[in-house]
Amino acid sequence: MAACFVKRFLEDYNNAQVKNNLISRVISSHWKPPAYNRYKVNFDGAYDKRSKKGGIGVIIRNYEGAVMGTHVGHKSGMMDAFMVEANAAISALNFAKSMGFQDAELEGDALCIIKIMKGYVDDLSIVSNLIEEAKCTSLSFQSCIVMYGGRDKKKVEDRLANYGLEL
Repeated sequence: MAACFVKRFLEDYNNAQVKNNLISRVISSHWKPPAYNRYKVNFDGAYDKRSKKGGIGVIIRNYEGAVMGTHVGHKSGMMDAFMVEANAAISALNFAKSMGFQDAELEGDALCIIKIMKGYVDDLSIVSNLIEEAKCTSLSFQSCIVMYGGRDKKKVEDRLANYGLEL
């Protein structure tokens, strides 16, 4: 009986170590986990100037780094990358809301969009109505923290956004 307990304890311990190692690898690739019981909603946009098309990529993860959902989309008639990023923020928030998440950390790599959403700078841009829509959507969550995530072309959301250009 004691041997069975010890054997199961060691199996559980080893499984936990493997899981923790996997989580550490996911998190250490520049991604920072959200707080416990929150969800990180990473978004990115990609812009094709020639076709005036935008690709949108969104990935939602929990505090352990487990993927809870992904979204890929595209938008036609985009004037610039700034417009695509604003649409990506809206899409990310709408996707998280549709998945039922109430406590989110919205993270993007478009510093201007993030600064405007956080109220650090006045929005005099041509897409101010889109950013206002993103702000209003963020208020529909129980809590939503908006943050800058830096630029990294290897991020999943960047790859998803580029894939969205192909749709």
